[in-house]
Amino acid sequence: MMRKWLLFFVVSCFIGITACSNADSNKADESTSEDRAAAENEQSGFQESNSSNSNSQALNNNQMEEEAASDTESSNTEEMNVSDRKIVYNASLQLETESYSDTVSFIEEQTNQSNGYIVSSNSTSHEEDQKRGSMTVRVPSNKFQPFLQVIEDGDIRVVNQSTSGEDVTEEYVDLESRLEAKKVVEERLLAFMEEADDTENLLNISSDLADVQEEIEQLTGKLNYLDNQASYATVTFSITEKNIEVTNVQDESLSTWERTKEQFTKSINALLSGASGIFIFFVGNAPIFLLIIFVGGLAYWIIRRRLKK
Repeated sequence: MMRKWLLFFVVSCFIGITACSNADSNKADESTSEDRAAAENEQSGFQESNSSNSNSQALNNNQMEEEAASDTESSNTEEMNVSDRKIVYNASLQLETESYSDTVSFIEEQTNQSNGYIVSSNSTSHEEDQKRGSMTVRVPSNKFQPFLQVIEDGDIRVVNQSTSGEDVTEEYVDLESRLEAKKVVEERLLAFMEEADDTENLLNISSDLADVQEEIEQLTGKLNYLDNQASYATVTFSITEKNIEVTNVQDESLSTWERTKEQFTKSINALLSGASGIFIFFVGNAPIFLLIIFVGGLAYWIIRRRLKK
């Protein structure tokens, strides 16, 4: 009886050990499968991430360029000194003068001495040969105030004067930053064009490159315009020639003999003028006078003849 129980116990232990080993083997296989699946998923995710990164590379580059342009703009604005700021100066002066031509010559001379140039000039003549006109000149901004002071100190009456200044520094810095960003895009598009492997991509890149280069030209033109406007101040003149009333001092300065000769000449001229008028009157109206004389004589003869009868 003891042998049977001992045999039953040994068989049970063997069966239990076998079952436990199979369970451990299954768990190990499941763990290995799970690890393998996780590795495959991780590799697939890495490949998808690489594909997504390659597709969004251009967008990220553009964002980086915009951020870099913003950083450049803020740093440039902070570091710019007051003397380096871009300010556009304008002035308008209304002048009155005794000689229009002398005033124009004076303004031209002062403009040349200030290393400036004349933009436009026009004039018109009114009653009694009075002239009016306008001039627009441009002088270097650093000589703007001295130029105005010279005009005010000249032999010219300044009736009205107005000056203004516009700070375009922020606009200028913004355009510079945008230009630098566009140049970066241009360089990358050129690099992409060299690496293009089919016609469609090449055409798309060429179209984008043309748009970027056009924007670069526009930004460059705006920068050049602001440079010119800030480097030279614009001054506009409105010039009016006054009516000059000259007092008659000739009689006071003449000597007695000269005044006598002048009066004698005036008298002769008056007599000649009167005689000439009388002569012209009678000679010009001679036909009428002859007709009147003839009619009057005829009437006188008829009346006298009747009285005799």
